[in-house]
Amino acid sequence: MPSSPTTSSRQDLANDWEDRALMTHFGQNSAPHSASRDAMLHGGSTTYDSVIYPGLYSASGLDVMGILLWTITRPNPMVEIGPVDCSVPMVLCDLTKSDQPLIYVSDSFLAMTGYRKSEVMGRNCRFLQAPADTSKSTPSRKHCENSAAARMRDAVQNNAEIQLEIDNYKRDGTKFTNFVTMIPIAWNNPDYNLSLGLLCDMDA
Repeated sequence: MPSSPTTSSRQDLANDWEDRALMTHFGQNSAPHSASRDAMLHGGSTTYDSVIYPGLYSASGLDVMGILLWTITRPNPMVEIGPVDCSVPMVLCDLTKSDQPLIYVSDSFLAMTGYRKSEVMGRNCRFLQAPADTSKSTPSRKHCENSAAARMRDAVQNNAEIQLEIDNYKRDGTKFTNFVTMIPIAWNNPDYNLSLGLLCDMDA
């Protein structure tokens, strides 16, 4: 009958990211004892050790699933969003920075609008209010409904939730009706520091 694999052989089977995670957690010169390492990698530890390789499951560094869970379970919601999954076109804006720049956009947002990630990160979402060739700076208000844009601006300034339809433009200039939900988020902070935007192309 074949013998059980040794601790050494089990260590050899560890993934590269596991080694990097342990190195990140314990430091280069303070790797854990082999038995402790084996316990952590194979479930034998009786205590929880937070050994997570940075960026392993989040290329953006943001806990998007946690933010969505916060949103779904938030107290006193002012708008109804219904079921939400990871297919939703979604953005996150930083409310603590000037002009509330985008810090996260979902792949489905990029697919819906036709923009590349490098073209939108760090910008305010208002670029959707005008065709791409006119949105290099502040778009002309003639391209969107003044009342809708004003309501969105007021909602951001007052940390209010809002749902509305607004005419937006894709990268190729195609006009579409965007059903937008904006919800301020207090993420790991007593004050609102993020704005979650959920979008839907009503013409699709």
